[in-house]
Amino acid sequence: MATFKTNISTPEALVFNEDVESLVVPGTGGRFGVLAGHAPMIGALSPGVLKVSAAGQATFFAVGKGMVEVTRQGVSLMTGFAFRAQNEADARQYLAKLAPRAQAPAAQK
Repeated sequence: MATFKTNISTPEALVFNEDVESLVVPGTGGRFGVLAGHAPMIGALSPGVLKVSAAGQATFFAVGKGMVEVTRQGVSLMTGFAFRAQNEADARQYLAKLAPRAQAPAAQK
């Protein structure tokens, strides 16, 4: 399967920079897939689970709000945080721990 360069950046660090076969991205309009040769686009990330597949293995990240840019050369994700998880359940658990803190200011209004 064809691969493409993918990088995940946070304000603190470059978290991931590798060739991958596919992505499943949590966008504001829902999850969407990216394969090599995907049409160029820019979109918004929603907090959620990012699935990265390469060499038959899946890696999961819990990601925050941010932006995704797909070009002919690869994909760049810029997010407030990116936590690499052992599996999808761990990524969801990490996001669930953050949810009460993320909602606390809104509840004080």
